[in-house]
Parts: sequence; structure tokens; C-alpha cells
Amino acid sequence: MRTNKQLKPVSIEKYLKRQDEVGILYTEYNNMIEEINRYIKESFQNKLITLDSQMKSLEAQINSHFLYNTLESINSIAEIEEIESISIMTKALGDMFRYSIKTESELVRLSDEIDHVKNYITIQNIRYDNSIDFNLEIPSKISSCCILKLILQPIIENSILHGLEKKRMKGNVKLKAYEISQNRIVFEISDNGIGMDKDGLDKIRNFLQEQPEFKELGKRSKESIGLKNVHSRIALYYGLEYGLNVDSEPNKGTTIKICVPKIE
Repeated sequence: MRTNKQLKPVSIEKYLKRQDEVGILYTEYNNMIEEINRYIKESFQNKLITLDSQMKSLEAQINSHFLYNTLESINSIAEIEEIESISIMTKALGDMFRYSIKTESELVRLSDEIDHVKNYITIQNIRYDNSIDFNLEIPSKISSCCILKLILQPIIENSILHGLEKKRMKGNVKLKAYEISQNRIVFEISDNGIGMDKDGLDKIRNFLQEQPEFKELGKRSKESIGLKNVHSRIALYYGLEYGLNVDSEPNKGTTIKICVPKIE
């Protein structure tokens, strides 16, 4: 039966200190065991890295081609069958997906990011039977600026899933933007959901301040696609003085502010 345990070298000191042929044999044996273990470890790690890369590549292929083409097909069928809600959802999801996989630049026009948010809200309102009121306040002088891609929609998704969904009644999400200086913009996303108590709020704030850490090959943490991921991306791209700030009160809602530099 094969085992994952490593081969063990000789550790009895009296044998290793011998200067005769027996001592030389023990020393060579230990060197051979160390070399075998090193080879097994490196070979195993290389295989893990290769498999993980293959998994990521396959995920990207499925995401960028298979899913988008399938959505287009569903949308065509829905239009032929005159099922309006499915047609709207698949069109919005297809547009979201096309926007997500564009790789020309990490920076996009704010107007494009807002369109991405609107597509997401369209899908959620069909899903939740138009129970989400979405209010948008973006000054025209800001809408032409460029921001880091995919930083608004995940925050709004967080507001709906953790704030409004548990409320089980009509809710409101508001997105507004304003300048706080000549070179900084704040996006404020607020909801009237269930909110958080002090312990929950402190936990989120502490979590945002933790340094990003790679823990395990192939691991796709659910937390990584939410607030922490957005905060880390902003800090890494713009600098540590930028990122997210969270305020919340139980039964009143949550407000998340995103501070980024103003880039024309």
C-alpha cells in the first residue's frame, strides 16, 4: 500500500559520527533520502500549480465563451417565444458579462461602470419582483471621469444580498458621487436594509484592514468577491489612502463610501 508519508533519514547520532565505512554509508543514505524527499515535494508542488493553472484557464474559457454564447441563444429563443422577462434578463446579463471580460484596461469610463450597475439592477428587479428602488445621483462633470473597473456593482450586490434580501420587503439602494477635493471622488452607496450592530460593523472594518493573503491553490473564497476584494484592488491600484469606509446602524441600513482619485 502506498503512503503519502516522507521517507525518514537516520537520526541516531552515534551512527552519523562514525568515520568508518558504516558511517559513510549512513551519511550517504541520509543525503539520498533528503534528495528524494526534495524531488517528491517539488514534483508534487509543480503538479498542483499546473493543475490550478489549467483550472483557471478552463474557468476563463467557460466564462468568456460558453456562458456568453449560451446567454445569446437563450435571449434569441425568449424573443421568438415573446417571453419578455427572460429576454430582458439574458440581454442584461450578457452585457454585464461582456463588460466584465473586457481586458483592454483596468480603467473604464464611469458611464460604462454605471451601465454595468444598471444591468445588474435590471436583473435583480426581475428576480425580486420590482422590490428594489434604485436611485442614482451622478453629476455630469464626474460621469466622464475614469475609474477602476468593477468596483461599484459588487458593493451594490452586497447591499442587496446582506441588507435588503433579509428585510423581505421593498427596499431602496442609492448611488451618488461627489468630489471632496479637486483630485478625489467619493461614491456613496446606501441602503435601508437591516444594517449591522457594532460588533458586526467592527468585524467588517477590521476585515477590510487585513493584508491580502494567498492561502491555498485553487481556493475561491466567497469573501474575496465582495467588499474585501474591492477594497484591496483599490488600495493596490491607487494607493493605501484610497478604499472603502463602512457605516451602519441596526434596522436603519448601511452606507459604504468608496474614495478614489479623480482621473479625467
